[in-house]
Amino acid sequence: MLPKSLDQNEIKHRWLLSTSVRQLELGEISPDRFAKAFIEEWELRLTPNEFLKGFSSWPSGLYPGADEVLRTLRRKYRIGCLSNSNIVHWEKFKGFSDYFDIALSSHLMGLIKPDEEAFSKALWRPS
Repeated sequence: MLPKSLDQNEIKHRWLLSTSVRQLELGEISPDRFAKAFIEEWELRLTPNEFLKGFSSWPSGLYPGADEVLRTLRRKYRIGCLSNSNIVHWEKFKGFSDYFDIALSSHLMGLIKPDEEAFSKALWRPS
């Protein structure tokens, strides 16, 4: 998708600093607005629909064997996850409801890792 080749570290660095990515993962913008902003920011030669189709396919599932590990752990423990995610990928995996007792996503919380407030909110328990 990129107009020029970048190494994986550069892509990760740009991704983590991307305004449009942060806004999507905080639930502040729609997937359509994200696609338009991301295409402009990264100078992609795609339509928003083409980009979103590719973007939705990026995560393909859990690592091999992870589902069995999670099911085994859930038999004895209550487990959860805190994820920087977005509406596109969250809906694709149905909020991970089959794998975790509680699954928290940045786009639903309005908070994002590594911001301290995201971890504090995930750990909060009513007294």
